[in-house]
Amino acid sequence: MPFSTDIAYLNGASFNELDSSLLLTLGNGLNHSGDVYVASANGIGLATYDNWIGVLGSPDPSDTVSFNTSVSNAGLGVITYTTTSADGSVSPAAGGIGAEIVATNATGFLLEQLNGYVPGPHAIINPDGQYFILASSSVDLSVTDGSGGATPGQLTFFVPEPSTALIMPMLIAMLMVSRIPGVRGLLGASRRRGAQRALS
Repeated sequence: MPFSTDIAYLNGASFNELDSSLLLTLGNGLNHSGDVYVASANGIGLATYDNWIGVLGSPDPSDTVSFNTSVSNAGLGVITYTTTSADGSVSPAAGGIGAEIVATNATGFLLEQLNGYVPGPHAIINPDGQYFILASSSVDLSVTDGSGGATPGQLTFFVPEPSTALIMPMLIAMLMVSRIPGVRGLLGASRRRGAQRALS
């Protein structure tokens, strides 16, 4: 499946040790200004691989070799993920860790972990301040494998504009409220007072 920053891409996706990152925090591997996030190596590195005990092609049994993702709530931009170690063990063994998409670019997602996330219609979103990158397989995030690492463009993420699907219910609710007779009267009176002030 070609890479896409649509959340649907993350349903049943897998990312390896080079196109997934370590956990980053603001001021330690991640800077944030307005709608822009810029990632860099933290005190350990950037890619999951940068924290390996083993080396490419010969991981230690405890080294994380993949992130596996599933979409939990597309409307909220929330996924769950598990990690798999070289010995085949999966963490967590049941369920998954919640994460919310906060920004994207042409080659990847920047996500923030959710503290104690439990899927469901009334899920409570509690971001925990720890971020990570999941990128296209064309991106090598490692700063220790000799590849030269990711480009500045691959490490700069932008908060997406709200989708029509999220805005439309709000617009419909506003339209319905404006049609209530009492509200229409208040709005009409407000417009008349505004017009009178403009003429005075």
